[in-house]
Amino acid sequence: MYKFYRGTTVGEATELSNDQQFRSVTHWTDVKDRARQYSKGAVLEIVFDELPPHFNKHRGTCHGDRTHGTFYEWVLPADYFNETVSCFIEETHIV
Repeated sequence: MYKFYRGTTVGEATELSNDQQFRSVTHWTDVKDRARQYSKGAVLEIVFDELPPHFNKHRGTCHGDRTHGTFYEWVLPADYFNETVSCFIEETHIV
């Protein structure tokens, strides 16, 4: 089981939980506390049984400031999320 998190607004979390990404890219992390630091009211958790094809090609390192630190992030383009990633999501939770 794989879990990824995005700190965002309640509206965007609702859109993403309905398999719709409207931003050109979204940033995800595998650490819930990191996503909380970027939350504007909600953190969305997505759960996979298996990772979508080429998912880790979108992995990079977020070099944050002293508050946010440095951590891995996955930067997902809208077309990849809408056409591929959303098909592999088993569960979503707005926390």
